[in-house]
Amino acid sequence: MLGQPPPTRATRSRRANSAAASQPTDTSQLTDEEYLELKERLEKFQDTLRRMAKNAGNKRCADCREHHPRYIDVTWGVYLCLLCSGAHQKTLGSTVVTVDTTEADQQWIDTLEQRGNEKVNDDLEYKLDVEDKRKMSWSITNRAKFVQRKYVNGEWIRKNPKIDLKNPSKVAAPVESFDEPKKKKKKDKKKKK
Repeated sequence: MLGQPPPTRATRSRRANSAAASQPTDTSQLTDEEYLELKERLEKFQDTLRRMAKNAGNKRCADCREHHPRYIDVTWGVYLCLLCSGAHQKTLGSTVVTVDTTEADQQWIDTLEQRGNEKVNDDLEYKLDVEDKRKMSWSITNRAKFVQRKYVNGEWIRKNPKIDLKNPSKVAAPVESFDEPKKKKKKDKKKKK
C-alpha cells in the first residue's frame, strides 16, 4: 500500500504465526482418544457460544455497541465487532477468535460461561455515562484509546470489581452456597364474600 513502510521480518513472522494459529488442527496425527477429546471440547465451546449469543447483551459489540458482533475476546469473555477486535489484539494482545472458530481451549469456555458483555461492562463501564459513550467517535485510533482506557487504565471501573484488570483471564471458581434455602412466606388468602 502507498504511504506505508514495507513489512519487516517481525511483521511477516507475526502474520505467519497468526495464519498458522487460525488454521484448523490437523487431526490425522491424533489418537482416537485425543481426537474425541478435541471434538468434545469444540462441541462444548460451540454450545457455550450459541447459549451466550442468545443473551441480549452479547448481540452488540461490548465496546462500540455495533450490532451482530462476529468476534470474541476469549481473554475477557466479550463479543466484539471487527474493528474493536483489532483494537483488542493490538492494544491488549488478547486472543480474539471468530464465532465460527474450529479451535477451543477449556479456559476460553470457563471465561465465556462466567462472563459476557453485560457482566464485563457492569464492572468496567460502571462510571461511564451512556450518553458520553454514544457521542464518542469510533475511528480506529479512538477505539484503541477507548480499549486502553477501559481495560488497562480502568478509568470507569466499579469500586470492587469482580474482574481483575491485571489478570483478566482468571475466572473465579463457581461459588457453592451452603446456606439453607430461604423459606417462602405464605400469603394469607382472604376470602371475599
